Amino acid sequence: MSTLWFSHANGFPSSCYGQFFGYFPQPRYQILYIDKTAHGNYRPTHGWLNLRNELIAAIETANTGKVVGVGHSMGGVITLLAALKRPDLFSRIVLLDPPLFGRRKQWFMRTVRLLRLNRYIPPANKARKRRTHFNSKAEALEYFRHKPLFRNFTPGSLSNYVEHGLMPAPNTQGFELAFSAQTEYRLFCTTPVSYPQKPLTVPANLIYSNTYEVLWHNDIEWVKKRFPDMKLTCFTGGHLFPFEQPEAAAALVMQLIEG
Repeated sequence: MSTLWFSHANGFPSSCYGQFFGYFPQPRYQILYIDKTAHGNYRPTHGWLNLRNELIAAIETANTGKVVGVGHSMGGVITLLAALKRPDLFSRIVLLDPPLFGRRKQWFMRTVRLLRLNRYIPPANKARKRRTHFNSKAEALEYFRHKPLFRNFTPGSLSNYVEHGLMPAPNTQGFELAFSAQTEYRLFCTTPVSYPQKPLTVPANLIYSNTYEVLWHNDIEWVKKRFPDMKLTCFTGGHLFPFEQPEAAAALVMQLIEG
């Protein structure tokens, strides 16, 4: 049995990935996760090092032995940071289109932060404006169905997002986003622009989208130079491919794990 420790994308609690998880057969795979990163005692900090520490603490508490770290987008970066600091916790890591930015984007993001322009730059600016309250889950489903971000979700993935991505509003009727929009904004504003210089000693795979929405060509070239032993694979699909093509995404992850 392989224990997969999954780390989610910004704004998407791990429980929203139910359809993707469902394609990993049990008991061959056990999937563990933090449902909402940065919502407990570990808050967003620059470079996501606090979130790295949250992941390390959770894996240590689970005490399952070495895990296969699988992370989507933000979760991929956090998984990488944890593997760099504590390689003894991981047998392998698989990163799903993580925002590992090359020199050009690193310079741009440092400049944006220096000038305090984060709130005007996507995707942080979109998180600040995100609708957070809905009268019912049916209303939310209809709303998200027509948003570009969710347009290519499978019906099952969209249903899972509405079911697990919303919670009863504490001070009024209806529902609100389970993943705090303010926390989502802070996470986008603190995306790492530098990484520890130590070598990566854990076997690693990176799957990137062929739409190059997040990882651009020059980012991929930077990754190859910075982590020369990391194996890269192109996936035909968008950045949110675990929601848009969950069966194909799970099959590729298992293929990479099992060699």
